[in-house]
Amino acid sequence: MKYLSRLALYVNAVGLRAAFRFRVAKVQEYLAAKKWIATSREPVRIQIKGYAHPIWMRVGTSDLHVFYQLFVMKEYDFDMGIDRDQVRLIVDCGANVGYTSVFMLNKFPNARVIAIEPDPDNLEVCRKNLAPYGSRVEVIRAGVWSHETNLKLVRPEGRDFEWGIQVKEAAPGEPADLFATSIPAILERSGASTIDLLKVDIEGSEEVVFAKDWGWLDHVKTIAIELHGQKRADVFFRAMGDYHYDKSISGELTVCTGIAPIAAHAAALAQPSVG
Repeated sequence: MKYLSRLALYVNAVGLRAAFRFRVAKVQEYLAAKKWIATSREPVRIQIKGYAHPIWMRVGTSDLHVFYQLFVMKEYDFDMGIDRDQVRLIVDCGANVGYTSVFMLNKFPNARVIAIEPDPDNLEVCRKNLAPYGSRVEVIRAGVWSHETNLKLVRPEGRDFEWGIQVKEAAPGEPADLFATSIPAILERSGASTIDLLKVDIEGSEEVVFAKDWGWLDHVKTIAIELHGQKRADVFFRAMGDYHYDKSISGELTVCTGIAPIAAHAAALAQPSVG
């Protein structure tokens, strides 16, 4: 009964074909973990109900868990408090294989996305998933940091590490794996004045991004962030202390909507109503 209930959840969320393909991938993952079959990380194609373009998933990787969070449990299907047609710019920090960007591109028809991912293997699949969306997407290989600098990749050991890849600042004279960018640099690159949705899942680097010089928050309307531990949460909420916002939780995400400087929010409330 429990299995049938879960299967019904999958079918309702992503359709029969995608649910079947996902369950096959889960079985393959289990058999590979038991070493009963050879491990394969080749991307497989999945067509999700309601999506014009298929997505690609690597069996035996954390792609399966991300797929479940995004398309089955719909972790990013939260209310931003604005009309979906008015969302213009989404910045996906820690894009992984692009599932969040795919979800948002379909949810917000007038939005464009800047997707940033540091790992080259994840990035390859990310580009494959986002290619059908053409000029609506820009994919950048970089780490998100407080300033532009050289970074090193830090790969966790064991299986299913693809969603846990971290970056650290390279020591002076140490060869870099990639370059860092910052939120102000991304905003300038976009040519927009406002980020409607800033998604942040950067495996602890939020501690650096929100540590200081957070005036760029004036130009962000909504943040959806995965906070990795209390220390990082304290840093984030200290930065948000200068702002009014409405907070909610969606799965592992902390969602802050209606972000505005406290002074500006107070002034808006003080304005006499019209009519």
